[in-house]
Amino acid sequence: MINYFIIQLKNKFLGKKNLLILLSIIFLSVGLTYAYHISQEENIYRAGVVDLDQSDASKRVINVLKEQREIDLILEKSKTLAHEKLKRGDYHILYTIEKGFEEGLKAGKYKELLSYSKESSMQMTAWLNDFISLKVLKEWAYYDLYNLIQKESLEAYTYEDYSKAYDDNLKDNEIISLKIESLAVQKKETGNQKKIFVSIISVFMMLVTMSYGKEVMNEKDMNIVNRLKVSGISEIKYLGSKGIILMIYLLTVWSISTMGLVALDVFKSTTLVIDLVAFIGFITINYLVTLILVYLTKAKGKYLLMTQGYILFSVLMSSDVFKGNLPLVNQVKVIFPLTYLLDMIL
Repeated sequence: MINYFIIQLKNKFLGKKNLLILLSIIFLSVGLTYAYHISQEENIYRAGVVDLDQSDASKRVINVLKEQREIDLILEKSKTLAHEKLKRGDYHILYTIEKGFEEGLKAGKYKELLSYSKESSMQMTAWLNDFISLKVLKEWAYYDLYNLIQKESLEAYTYEDYSKAYDDNLKDNEIISLKIESLAVQKKETGNQKKIFVSIISVFMMLVTMSYGKEVMNEKDMNIVNRLKVSGISEIKYLGSKGIILMIYLLTVWSISTMGLVALDVFKSTTLVIDLVAFIGFITINYLVTLILVYLTKAKGKYLLMTQGYILFSVLMSSDVFKGNLPLVNQVKVIFPLTYLLDMIL
């Protein structure tokens, strides 16, 4: 029995066709998921700025924003035109640097120097507002410290001297500089990356599992199963060994693909145990369904028709097509394990 198992396992992994399929699905699942992940990362947040102050301080803030690759910053001269563009969706958010921005900072004021309008409810607006607020706070701290030094200093300390000393010291002072040279936006996880990955891997697993049924039928027709019985390998042991080999093969594809996406920082390793349990259950149920269809249909034509319908309805029932309160849909969905898999993982 052990020798038979080892031979079948080697054939599954070292056979040219099976090895090619294994590598292809790994590259496909990792490639498509990573491509989607990269496309999401490269989304640009469109922001408009109206600078009514036109001062050195306002220009410094604008230049910092221009340096951020996540922000597509457009300078507008007309406040009215900028608001029209905001309403028609040209910007996610519009900032207005009010007149007297620099003078207000020099005088120790902080409020009402910068205003914003938005048409988007995106969470990213909160991060962008925090980022810009910190940059304005840094400008305010610059002038506030200068005012304090002027009051306490007995020596003639010009604004230019202070400006140079301040910039030099900021290079080594992490507390004052606030370490905000990059926006480094962390987007809220949408789960779409994992949904793409799970969809590709699960359909692949179903196709491979259903092909096992055809393989069992072929080996029955060639009398291989009966010959194994003579050598002491019962039909239950035969089906059990095929199920274990199938599990090892499919979990190898899943684990290599998943580790690749973890290494690429697309997935986090914290949920891998739950994912593993979900996929083990998914593979087991599909294999049992395959065996049931094999022994019910007995003919290859009927079996192929049944398995194709099973895969098609599994995909449809787990998608958004049948979401809602349609009669009997929820009752029918329980027949298809793909719905359980997606519910557990996503």
